[in-house]
Amino acid sequence: MQLIQGIDHVDILVPDVDAAVKFYCEGLGLTLKRRDDYNGIVVTPDGVILEISPRGSSRTDASGITHVCYNTYDVDETFARALAWGAVPSRESDPVPYTYRDLRMAFVRAPSGEEIEFWSVMKPDRTFGEVRPGRCWVKNFVHVALTVPDMEGCVRFYEGLGAKRKVDWGWGCSMTLPDGREFELFTGGQPVCKPQCYTHMCLLTGDVDAALERVTALGGRIAHQPYDWSNLRIAFAQGLAGETIEFFSMYRDGRPADVFDAPPQPLPDLFANVPKEE
Repeated sequence: MQLIQGIDHVDILVPDVDAAVKFYCEGLGLTLKRRDDYNGIVVTPDGVILEISPRGSSRTDASGITHVCYNTYDVDETFARALAWGAVPSRESDPVPYTYRDLRMAFVRAPSGEEIEFWSVMKPDRTFGEVRPGRCWVKNFVHVALTVPDMEGCVRFYEGLGAKRKVDWGWGCSMTLPDGREFELFTGGQPVCKPQCYTHMCLLTGDVDAALERVTALGGRIAHQPYDWSNLRIAFAQGLAGETIEFFSMYRDGRPADVFDAPPQPLPDLFANVPKEE
Protein backbone atom coordinates (compact mmCIF):
# COMPACT_ATOMS: atom_id res chain seq x y z
CA MET A 1 0.00 0.00 0.00
CA GLN A 2 1.37 3.39 -1.01
CA LEU A 3 1.13 5.56 2.10
CA ILE A 4 3.81 8.15 1.34
CA GLN A 5 3.48 10.56 -1.57
CA GLY A 6 6.89 12.22 -1.54
CA ILE A 7 9.30 14.54 0.25
CA ASP A 8 7.96 17.84 1.58
CA HIS A 9 10.91 19.25 3.52
CA VAL A 10 14.06 18.62 5.52
CA ASP A 11 15.18 20.34 8.71
CA ILE A 12 18.77 21.53 9.20
CA LEU A 13 20.33 22.54 12.52
CA VAL A 14 22.80 25.39 12.06
CA PRO A 15 24.85 27.61 14.39
CA ASP A 16 23.79 30.82 12.63
CA VAL A 17 20.38 30.92 10.93
CA ASP A 18 20.95 34.22 9.14
CA ALA A 19 24.31 33.09 7.76
CA ALA A 20 22.79 29.80 6.51
CA VAL A 21 19.85 31.63 4.90
CA LYS A 22 22.32 33.93 3.18
CA PHE A 23 24.30 30.95 1.82
CA TYR A 24 21.23 29.23 0.41
CA CYS A 25 19.42 32.33 -0.85
CA GLU A 26 22.14 34.78 -1.91
CA GLY A 27 24.72 32.10 -2.62
CA LEU A 28 22.70 29.38 -4.37
CA GLY A 29 19.65 31.45 -5.32
CA LEU A 30 16.92 29.67 -3.36
CA THR A 31 13.91 31.68 -2.17
CA LEU A 32 13.35 32.86 1.40
CA LYS A 33 9.74 32.17 2.28
CA ARG A 34 9.85 33.32 5.90
CA ARG A 35 12.36 34.41 8.53
CA ASP A 36 10.87 34.73 12.00
CA ASP A 37 12.48 35.02 15.42
CA TYR A 38 13.27 31.28 15.43
CA ASN A 39 14.04 29.78 12.03
CA GLY A 40 14.28 30.44 8.33
CA ILE A 41 12.09 28.78 5.71
CA VAL A 42 13.82 28.47 2.35
CA VAL A 43 12.27 26.86 -0.73
CA THR A 44 13.76 25.27 -3.86
CA PRO A 45 12.37 26.14 -7.32
CA ASP A 46 10.29 22.94 -7.27
CA GLY A 47 8.79 23.65 -3.85
CA VAL A 48 10.79 21.49 -1.42
CA ILE A 49 11.35 23.41 1.81
CA LEU A 50 14.48 23.67 3.94
CA GLU A 51 13.70 24.44 7.56
CA ILE A 52 16.82 26.17 8.85
CA SER A 53 16.78 25.93 12.63
CA PRO A 54 19.11 27.31 15.34
CA ARG A 55 21.32 25.70 17.98
CA GLY A 56 23.43 23.67 15.55
CA SER A 57 27.14 23.03 16.05
CA SER A 58 28.71 22.76 12.54
CA ARG A 59 29.43 19.11 13.37
CA THR A 60 28.68 16.46 10.77
CA ASP A 61 26.65 13.26 10.88
CA ALA A 62 28.04 9.87 9.83
CA SER A 63 24.72 8.07 10.33
CA GLY A 64 21.07 8.85 9.70
CA ILE A 65 20.41 11.62 7.18
CA THR A 66 23.91 12.42 5.94
CA HIS A 67 23.27 14.61 2.89
CA VAL A 68 20.70 15.84 0.39
CA CYS A 69 21.09 16.23 -3.37
CA TYR A 70 20.14 19.05 -5.72
CA ASN A 71 20.00 18.87 -9.51
CA THR A 72 21.71 21.96 -10.96
CA TYR A 73 22.09 23.75 -14.26
CA ASP A 74 25.86 23.25 -14.21
CA VAL A 75 27.66 21.32 -11.47
CA ASP A 76 31.04 22.94 -12.01
CA GLU A 77 29.54 26.43 -11.87
CA THR A 78 27.44 25.58 -8.80
CA PHE A 79 30.40 23.97 -7.04
CA ALA A 80 32.49 27.10 -7.63
CA ARG A 81 29.61 29.29 -6.47
CA ALA A 82 29.18 27.29 -3.24
CA LEU A 83 32.91 27.52 -2.48
CA ALA A 84 32.86 31.27 -3.13
CA TRP A 85 30.13 31.53 -0.47
CA GLY A 86 32.07 29.61 2.17
CA ALA A 87 31.45 25.92 1.45
CA VAL A 88 34.38 23.49 1.25
CA PRO A 89 34.85 20.17 -0.60
CA SER A 90 33.55 17.46 1.71
CA ARG A 91 35.19 14.31 0.32
CA GLU A 92 38.95 13.83 0.11
CA SER A 93 38.51 11.21 -2.59
CA ASP A 94 36.50 13.61 -4.77
CA PRO A 95 37.64 17.17 -4.01
CA VAL A 96 36.41 18.52 -7.37
CA PRO A 97 33.42 17.77 -9.63
CA TYR A 98 33.67 14.46 -11.49
CA THR A 99 31.72 12.41 -14.03
CA TYR A 100 30.16 9.05 -13.17
CA ARG A 101 28.44 7.48 -16.17
CA ASP A 102 25.56 9.82 -17.04
CA LEU A 103 26.02 12.16 -14.07
CA ARG A 104 28.30 15.08 -13.29
CA MET A 105 28.59 15.25 -9.49
CA ALA A 106 30.19 17.20 -6.66
CA PHE A 107 30.04 17.16 -2.86
CA VAL A 108 30.50 20.14 -0.55
CA ARG A 109 30.08 20.92 3.10
CA ALA A 110 28.08 24.09 3.63
CA PRO A 111 29.46 26.74 6.00
CA SER A 112 27.00 25.54 8.66
CA GLY A 113 28.28 21.94 8.45
CA GLU A 114 25.74 19.96 6.40
CA GLU A 115 26.87 18.00 3.34
CA ILE A 116 25.30 18.78 -0.03
CA GLU A 117 25.52 16.82 -3.28
CA PHE A 118 25.15 18.59 -6.63
CA TRP A 119 24.12 16.85 -9.87
CA SER A 120 23.75 17.60 -13.50
CA VAL A 121 22.55 14.92 -15.91
CA MET A 122 24.07 14.08 -19.29
CA LYS A 123 22.37 15.78 -22.24
CA PRO A 124 21.46 13.98 -25.49
CA ASP A 125 24.74 15.21 -27.05
CA ARG A 126 26.67 13.55 -24.17
CA THR A 127 27.75 16.85 -22.64
CA PHE A 128 26.86 18.36 -19.28
CA GLY A 129 25.62 21.75 -18.17
CA GLU A 130 23.17 24.27 -19.52
CA VAL A 131 22.70 28.00 -19.48
CA ARG A 132 21.27 29.19 -16.19
CA PRO A 133 18.14 31.27 -16.93
CA GLY A 134 18.19 33.38 -13.78
CA ARG A 135 19.97 33.79 -10.47
CA CYS A 136 19.17 30.35 -9.05
CA TRP A 137 21.85 27.70 -9.43
CA VAL A 138 19.53 24.86 -8.33
CA LYS A 139 16.84 23.28 -10.52
CA ASN A 140 15.37 20.48 -8.38
CA PHE A 141 15.57 18.71 -5.05
CA VAL A 142 16.50 15.11 -5.92
CA HIS A 143 17.11 12.88 -2.90
CA VAL A 144 17.75 12.38 0.80
CA ALA A 145 20.66 10.08 1.67
CA LEU A 146 20.71 7.94 4.80
CA THR A 147 23.56 5.86 6.19
CA VAL A 148 22.06 2.99 8.17
CA PRO A 149 23.17 -0.05 10.24
CA ASP A 150 20.80 -2.50 8.49
CA MET A 151 20.23 -1.59 4.86
CA GLU A 152 17.94 -4.50 3.99
CA GLY A 153 15.80 -3.88 7.06
CA CYS A 154 15.51 -0.19 6.17
CA VAL A 155 14.69 -1.05 2.55
CA ARG A 156 11.83 -3.27 3.72
CA PHE A 157 10.68 -0.49 6.07
CA TYR A 158 10.45 2.12 3.31
CA GLU A 159 9.00 -0.40 0.86
CA GLY A 160 6.27 -0.97 3.44
CA LEU A 161 5.50 2.75 3.29
CA GLY A 162 5.37 2.84 -0.51
CA ALA A 163 8.91 3.47 -1.80
CA LYS A 164 10.34 1.19 -4.49
CA ARG A 165 13.87 -0.11 -4.83
CA LYS A 166 15.40 1.34 -8.00
CA VAL A 167 19.11 0.50 -8.20
CA ASP A 168 21.21 -1.75 -5.96
CA TRP A 169 24.95 -1.01 -5.74
CA GLY A 170 25.73 -3.67 -3.14
CA TRP A 171 27.02 -1.11 -0.63
CA GLY A 172 23.86 0.93 -1.02
CA CYS A 173 20.71 1.41 -3.06
CA SER A 174 18.33 4.04 -4.35
CA MET A 175 14.59 3.96 -3.72
CA THR A 176 12.01 5.90 -5.72
CA LEU A 177 9.06 7.74 -4.16
CA PRO A 178 5.73 8.46 -5.88
CA ASP A 179 6.74 12.11 -6.48
CA GLY A 180 9.83 10.99 -8.44
CA ARG A 181 12.30 11.90 -5.68
CA GLU A 182 14.45 9.31 -4.02
CA PHE A 183 16.05 7.96 -0.90
CA GLU A 184 19.61 6.72 -1.11
CA LEU A 185 20.47 4.18 1.57
CA PHE A 186 24.08 3.33 2.42
CA THR A 187 25.59 0.67 4.67
CA GLY A 188 27.97 1.34 7.55
CA GLY A 189 25.81 3.52 9.78
CA GLN A 190 25.02 3.37 13.48
CA PRO A 191 21.66 3.94 15.20
CA VAL A 192 20.99 7.68 15.32
CA CYS A 193 20.79 9.27 18.77
CA LYS A 194 21.14 13.03 18.36
CA PRO A 195 21.64 14.30 14.80
CA GLN A 196 23.85 17.34 14.38
CA CYS A 197 22.88 18.60 10.90
CA TYR A 198 19.83 17.16 9.15
CA THR A 199 17.48 16.51 12.05
CA HIS A 200 14.51 15.08 10.17
CA MET A 201 12.76 14.70 6.84
CA CYS A 202 9.07 15.25 6.23
CA LEU A 203 7.08 12.89 4.01
CA LEU A 204 3.70 13.79 2.56
CA THR A 205 0.91 11.28 3.04
CA GLY A 206 -2.80 11.15 2.40
CA ASP A 207 -3.44 9.74 5.87
CA VAL A 208 -1.10 10.63 8.75
CA ASP A 209 -2.77 8.29 11.23
CA ALA A 210 -2.58 5.32 8.84
CA ALA A 211 1.07 6.11 8.06
CA LEU A 212 1.92 6.12 11.76
CA GLU A 213 0.10 2.81 12.25
CA ARG A 214 2.09 1.31 9.38
CA VAL A 215 5.37 2.62 10.86
CA THR A 216 4.78 0.72 14.09
CA ALA A 217 3.77 -2.42 12.18
CA LEU A 218 7.06 -2.21 10.28
CA GLY A 219 9.15 -1.93 13.44
CA GLY A 220 9.48 1.84 13.80
CA ARG A 221 8.19 3.81 16.74
CA ILE A 222 5.96 6.81 17.37
CA ALA A 223 7.83 9.94 18.46
CA HIS A 224 4.79 12.27 18.60
CA GLN A 225 1.12 11.36 18.22
CA PRO A 226 -0.87 12.97 15.37
CA TYR A 227 -2.13 16.51 15.89
CA ASP A 228 -3.65 19.32 13.83
CA TRP A 229 -1.86 22.62 13.23
CA SER A 230 -2.82 25.30 10.72
CA ASN A 231 -3.85 23.45 7.54
CA LEU A 232 -1.90 20.33 8.45
CA ARG A 233 -2.24 16.96 10.13
CA ILE A 234 1.21 16.15 11.59
CA ALA A 235 2.95 13.28 13.38
CA PHE A 236 6.54 12.24 14.08
CA ALA A 237 8.06 8.77 14.03
CA GLN A 238 11.46 7.10 14.12
CA GLY A 239 12.61 4.71 11.44
CA LEU A 240 14.67 1.57 11.99
CA ALA A 241 17.96 3.48 11.94
CA GLY A 242 16.69 6.00 14.48
CA GLU A 243 16.06 8.66 11.83
CA THR A 244 13.22 11.07 12.59
CA ILE A 245 10.42 11.16 10.05
CA GLU A 246 7.70 13.78 10.09
CA PHE A 247 4.43 12.99 8.31
CA PHE A 248 2.26 15.71 6.79
CA SER A 249 -1.15 15.72 5.22
CA MET A 250 -2.76 18.96 4.06
CA TYR A 251 -6.41 19.72 4.75
CA ARG A 252 -8.33 21.03 1.73
CA ASP A 253 -11.30 22.48 3.63
CA GLY A 254 -10.30 26.14 3.61
CA ARG A 255 -8.24 26.25 6.81
CA PRO A 256 -5.71 29.11 6.70
CA ALA A 257 -2.27 27.89 5.66
CA ASP A 258 1.09 28.82 7.09
CA VAL A 259 4.25 28.47 4.95
CA PHE A 260 3.35 24.88 4.09
CA ASP A 261 0.61 25.91 1.70
CA ALA A 262 1.21 23.60 -1.27
CA PRO A 263 3.01 20.30 -1.91
CA PRO A 264 6.23 20.38 -3.94
CA GLN A 265 6.02 19.78 -7.67
CA PRO A 266 6.78 16.19 -8.74
CA LEU A 267 10.34 15.58 -9.89
CA PRO A 268 10.42 14.89 -13.63
CA ASP A 269 12.41 11.95 -14.99
CA LEU A 270 15.85 13.55 -15.12
CA PHE A 271 17.21 10.66 -17.18
CA ALA A 272 14.51 10.55 -19.86
CA ASN A 273 16.77 12.04 -22.54
CA VAL A 274 20.07 10.48 -21.51
CA PRO A 275 21.62 8.66 -24.50
CA LYS A 276 21.85 4.90 -24.20
CA GLU A 277 25.27 3.37 -23.71
CA GLU A 278 26.79 2.19 -26.99
